[in-house]
Amino acid sequence: MWLSYDPCTPNSSLTPHCKDASHYHTLPTGVEGSYASHIPSCLAALIQRASALGRTQSVGVRGTLMCHDHPAANIKVKIFDEEKLSPDELMASGKSDGSGKFELSGHADEFTSIEPKLNVYHDYDDGIKPCQRKITVYIPDSYICSGEQPKKFFDFGNLQLAAKFSGETRDCLN
Repeated sequence: MWLSYDPCTPNSSLTPHCKDASHYHTLPTGVEGSYASHIPSCLAALIQRASALGRTQSVGVRGTLMCHDHPAANIKVKIFDEEKLSPDELMASGKSDGSGKFELSGHADEFTSIEPKLNVYHDYDDGIKPCQRKITVYIPDSYICSGEQPKKFFDFGNLQLAAKFSGETRDCLN
C-alpha cells in the first residue's frame, strides 16, 4: 500500500492505493523518470499541501494620516504578516484617500498565530533624502480574527507623519 498526491488536481488529497508494488523493483537504475527523479516535486507538493493546512487568520486596520494640520493623501500603506525565517508575507496594500483616511484588511494561512504589522511609506518632512520613510505599527493580537474577513478593525486614530518615530527606517523598494 502506498499514498499518492496529485498537486495538479484541485482539492486533491493523499489517497491510499492497494496494489502490488513489487514490479517497481525491476526498473533499471538511472532510467529517466525513475522514482528518485520525482523526489523534489513530491517534497514541494507536500510542503505546499502542508502550508494550506494552516488556519486562516485575518486582520483589519483603519486610521487617518496627517502631515501637520493637513490630511496626507495618496500615502502607501501595507499590512504584512511578520516572518522570522523568511520574507514578510504581504496581506493587503492600499493608499490613503483625499482626507488621509484608509482601511485595509487581509488574511494569511499559518500554523501559528500571525504577527500582523502595518507599514506606512511616505516622504513628508523628508527633504531630499533618498527612498521613503517607513513607519511600522504592530497590530495587537486581540485584533486577529479567524477566517478570511476580520470581525473587528484596529483603529489607531490619527497618525502624524511629520513626527519622527522610534524604529523608523527607510525603504527604497516598497
